[in-house]
Amino acid sequence: MFMAYAVPLGLLAGLALGGRLRGLSEARLRFVSAFGLALLVQVLLFSTAVGDTAWAHAYGPTLYVATLLLTLAALLVNVPGHGAGPLLVALGTGCNLLVILANGGAMPVLPEALRQLHGEAAAQALAQPSRLTNVALMDEQTHLALLGDRFSMPGVVPTANVFSVGDVLGAAGVALWIVELMRGRTQSAAPPTPNGIPLRRRAEP
Repeated sequence: MFMAYAVPLGLLAGLALGGRLRGLSEARLRFVSAFGLALLVQVLLFSTAVGDTAWAHAYGPTLYVATLLLTLAALLVNVPGHGAGPLLVALGTGCNLLVILANGGAMPVLPEALRQLHGEAAAQALAQPSRLTNVALMDEQTHLALLGDRFSMPGVVPTANVFSVGDVLGAAGVALWIVELMRGRTQSAAPPTPNGIPLRRRAEP
C-alpha cells in the first residue's frame, strides 16, 4: 500500500519541479514483463483461491521468494542510466527479500504494530492463518527483525497498513524515479532483444 502514495507524490513533485508527464511515456524500461509476471504470481498466491490449496502451502513461499528475486533482477538491470530512483527501489526490495529469506519465505510483522492498526483479532488471525500468507508474527525466533514490518501507518490514512524500512526505501525510490523521468534526468535504455541483450539504436541524420 505504500506504493499507492509514492506514485501520486512522485507525479506532484515532478510537476512542481518543472517536469513533464511526457517524460514518463518516453521512458524505455527493460524487462517490464518481469515486473508484471512477478505481480501476477503474487496476486494468484495471496488474493485468489489458489492460496487455499495444499499445493500453494507447500510451494507458495518458494514461489514468492522467486518473484522477489525476479523483481530485484529487473530493477538492477534498469539502474544504469536511470538515476538514483531504481537504485533506491532495488535497495528497498533487497532489504525486504533479505528478511523474508531469513524467515522462511514470510515477512515478519511486529504484533504490537499490527494490533495498533487492526486490533487484536488481526494478530490472532495471523497467528493461526487459514490460508497462505506472505507475513508472519514476530517472535523470539525471528531473524533480522529490524528489517521486518515494525511500523504502522496512522489509522486515518486510507488503506493504512504496517510497513518496513524496505518499504520506505522502495516508495522513496519510486517517487524519485518518477521525478527523474519527468525531468529528463535519465538516459533512455536501449530496448532489449528476446535474449535480454539490448540493441543500440542507430544515430539518425
